[in-house]
Amino acid sequence: AAAAAAAAPPPVSTARAATVLPTLPDTFPVAFFDRVLLDAPCSGLGQRPRTRHVMSLHNLREYSGYQKKLFESARKLVRPGGILVYSTCTINPEENEGVVGWALERFPELVLEDQTPYLGHPGLPRCGLADEHLPRVQRFVPAVDDTIGFFVARFRCP
Repeated sequence: AAAAAAAAPPPVSTARAATVLPTLPDTFPVAFFDRVLLDAPCSGLGQRPRTRHVMSLHNLREYSGYQKKLFESARKLVRPGGILVYSTCTINPEENEGVVGWALERFPELVLEDQTPYLGHPGLPRCGLADEHLPRVQRFVPAVDDTIGFFVARFRCP
């Protein structure tokens, strides 16, 4: 125990942390940022298999509700002309195409933009997005791309 305590780094005092770490406000004003990345908490169904993680269908369906609330908050923070990027590490269409489709309905002023570089695959049809929007999102599939599964959509906020 003594050896472990000696090997541990010294604790950082609150006074020292205040001089080292930047102070951020508890909230930000509306339209404060040029760009916002919403890497939303998700079900993680794109991750490598986890043997000890058990998720019910009810829990799985709750994620898109959380993601929509976070999207609403993120949208408020983007300045006119700014960019909002929505991403997840899941292959669940309800959390990906479903949330993007909801966002386009909820915020009709948003423009779903083409992405460069385009390395992934288009969105899944009949999962919440219009056909013309499918090539504007990127979906990465573990079995095809030799990577974890994830999803990216880029919006312009007028």
